[in-house]
Amino acid sequence: GDVDLSWRILSRGGSLVLAPDALVQHACRPTLRSFYRQYRTYSSGHALLFSKHRLPNARYCFDPYPVHLVTGALRQLVSIGRGGSDARSRCATMRSALLQFIEATALVDGAIRGSMRHRVLYL
Repeated sequence: GDVDLSWRILSRGGSLVLAPDALVQHACRPTLRSFYRQYRTYSSGHALLFSKHRLPNARYCFDPYPVHLVTGALRQLVSIGRGGSDARSRCATMRSALLQFIEATALVDGAIRGSMRHRVLYL
């Protein structure tokens, strides 16, 4: 995929450029189960990429993104507890927090599965 191509370009001395105006198509999953599976697969793939492109002395990789998701979700839940918003707004915030927890869980699940499958330590 695109991340693998990026690693190959960098390993051959190339460079990458950020294109802030670029358009990206992303398929949102219709069910929580398919949403979970999508992020689990992403994370398992990241473990494969780590095994293919890691530096010679790199024994493990720690991805802080799931921790970031959980802390963001907790902040959202705390903001609900403080009150001051209407029911629709609280519901949307809870939905967002739930999706962040599901995504974080799926990423950790995928990292564990990918680590075992590709014999690397990617968490």
